[in-house]
Amino acid sequence: MVSISVSNNHQNPIRIVASRSHPSDMLNDLLEKIIDYEIIKIGSSIKFCHIASGRADLYPRFGPTMEWDTAASHAIVLESGKEVLEFEKNQPITYNKKNLMNPYFIVKNTSEYSL
Repeated sequence: MVSISVSNNHQNPIRIVASRSHPSDMLNDLLEKIIDYEIIKIGSSIKFCHIASGRADLYPRFGPTMEWDTAASHAIVLESGKEVLEFEKNQPITYNKKNLMNPYFIVKNTSEYSL
C-alpha cells in the first residue's frame, strides 16, 4: 500500500476552499471569525484533496451532501492525517446512518483550528 505524504505546514493567510455554486450565510459568519484568509473556489471532492495535499487548510461545508459524495475523498483525507468533523459536534462524521445525508462538516489540515 502507498502512503500519502504531505506537508503539515500551513501559511497565513489560512487557505479556505469553498464551493463555487453553494454560498451560505453560515460560511460568511465563519469567515468573520477568521481574520487572515484566502478563499479558493473549486468544485466537488477536489476540496478534500486540497486539504489532504496541504494546498488548503480548511473546508467548511454548510450545504447538503450525501455519504456517497464524501466517502472516497474522506478516506483520502484520513490517510493523509487530516480531519473531517461534524461542524456542530466537533466529532468525526460517521457513515452508514439510517439517513444518508451528511451533517454540516469541516475538513481541516490541523487540530490547531478550533472554530
